[in-house]
Amino acid sequence: MHGVTAAVLAFAGWSQPPFQLHHRNVMDESPEDLLAAFGTKFGTPALRELNRTGNILTALGVTCDTKVHALLARVCQPHHLGDTCDELMKFSNPRTYVRLADEESLNRAVPSAPLSAERAGNLQRFGERRISGGACNSLGYLHCPASAPIALAAMARSGSRSMKYWALLLEEGLLEALEALRLRILEMLPRVPSAMGLLAVIPHPGSGDNAISVWKDYMTTLRNEEIYWVGCSPEAANRSVREAGWHLHKGVVGAYLEHSPTCCRTGAGRLQILVVRHPFARFWSAFEQANRAYTGPVEMQVFESWAAQLFEDWPEDWTCQVTSASKQGCGGIAACADPPFCDLAPWDREEASSKASRPSTRQASSADRGGDPASASGGRYPASQWSSLAPTGPAMRASGRDPTAFLHFRLEDTTGSMRRVVRALCRDFGYCPEAGFSPFPAAGEHA
Repeated sequence: MHGVTAAVLAFAGWSQPPFQLHHRNVMDESPEDLLAAFGTKFGTPALRELNRTGNILTALGVTCDTKVHALLARVCQPHHLGDTCDELMKFSNPRTYVRLADEESLNRAVPSAPLSAERAGNLQRFGERRISGGACNSLGYLHCPASAPIALAAMARSGSRSMKYWALLLEEGLLEALEALRLRILEMLPRVPSAMGLLAVIPHPGSGDNAISVWKDYMTTLRNEEIYWVGCSPEAANRSVREAGWHLHKGVVGAYLEHSPTCCRTGAGRLQILVVRHPFARFWSAFEQANRAYTGPVEMQVFESWAAQLFEDWPEDWTCQVTSASKQGCGGIAACADPPFCDLAPWDREEASSKASRPSTRQASSADRGGDPASASGGRYPASQWSSLAPTGPAMRASGRDPTAFLHFRLEDTTGSMRRVVRALCRDFGYCPEAGFSPFPAAGEHA
């Protein structure tokens, strides 16, 4: 196969390509070569799903800019080109990361038990300690497992982490591929004798010849992938590889392009699912998130003070806004400028450029600041917390999506929600896997 980096087309029926693409050579490969390239990075189960649905792979594309490095596949439903087409995406930036060992064994670099669907039900262990990063959430796209007709979305504090790992479980073969990568990297590490037996050593990438010998093949493969598959310049590829290696000394490894969970732009031809939570439960979770940075007892009066200050700062004429209307968004798609889609907090409307939080209208006493999250940083709400407070409906509409068009997966009723999902997939999409359907992972304490 030659020149996947030349696979950039102005797709038929589009006035502009869906991404701001830097390599505009027309691909001259056959349909068979297109499918082979697709299967190499999106996986054999994705090819099988194409065949099952009769959907058509019409083009491959790449993008490599300062924010996004991605391989795109445009997939259309037969006889309905146009609105029923979508782009599936694999990303190397933002990159997916894998932890080589659980935190309790990291200092010993002892390989921990393998990942499995059974252990995946424990989100605390499976998600937070093992797999991180990924592009779907951070760029405002939907999670769309390539091997199943499903598209997932969730707002922060509404089961978004559980949703993310559910998407990973639903993408056939991805969990196993990530585990194989982890074990392969562990095998590369040098061993040293100790009282506990032979232990693996994780060298810092900047620690000289020893580190170079350990990480050279891994780094070279990452760099070649950025150039060959994603169309990056050598300079951009080198920069991406350096970023992937920032956490190597901590036992956190940047994964390859094929290990990226698959994202999609619209969810066309898929069962679209929005994970939702009771508004007060989500609000309380945001309060707990804010309070974790402070000392002192969590009492109802602390919550009431925090909530009262929040509502005092919230203007009555609030509408969902983004930081800057001039932003190009992710890969040129204006609808996903920066997540959350209402990323301009109500108290920041006149300070959009700095994204700084407006000071509280009351002065927090030194006694307050130990336990009252409303008095953070001398009475300021951190801008990062707004993603936990942005209302779900307005935020979804600001992203160009209709929340009523989604099947609502209720965190308070995961069993009933799973039944509705399985029934809709089988009835409306002919997707009735004999092996059953991966259950929704248990939410963590601060989901």
